[in-house]
Amino acid sequence: MSPKKKDKPEVHDDVDISFEAEDVVSEEEGIEAKVKHVRADLKACEAKAQEYLTGWQRAKADFVNARKRDSEEKTLIKEIITRTLLESFLPALDSFEMAIESPHWNTVDSTWKSGMEGVYAQIKCIFDMHGMIVITPQGGDDFNPAEHEAVGTEPAEDYTDGSVARVVQKGYRMNNFVVRPALVILAGE
Repeated sequence: MSPKKKDKPEVHDDVDISFEAEDVVSEEEGIEAKVKHVRADLKACEAKAQEYLTGWQRAKADFVNARKRDSEEKTLIKEIITRTLLESFLPALDSFEMAIESPHWNTVDSTWKSGMEGVYAQIKCIFDMHGMIVITPQGGDDFNPAEHEAVGTEPAEDYTDGSVARVVQKGYRMNNFVVRPALVILAGE
């Protein structure tokens, strides 16, 4: 038997097999580096998740606030429309009241009179249903510029100067908003 020749290793010219000593990392150091890298990635992911969560919470709060504002605006618009509509009926209501308070009211046909009183009662019921409150100061009450409008003065011995002597026209308030101030004559010279 002849001794076998040892095979020579193949040489590839295009492969660089040289390395530096620092390129060699122990297995333990490699795992630690990977763990550090994974932890850094995890922190970055957690930061991104927190950023998305914060953005989502902000968007949700903005949506809830927008919905609340929308609801409040709708309520306000409804109130303004109702108030404006009822305000447009005030001259008719004043006319009914002047007719009913007239001395000629008792001379009118009773059937017609009853019908008109029914219409007047319906209008008053609609006003009451929507919270329209009558502003009727009494003689001697203090003048309130927020609810009264002075249209003149007259001597009134029973009342102090500057107080309400009498009401010329009723005022109306709806939800703490003066729709029409009461027109009053003040006591005084």
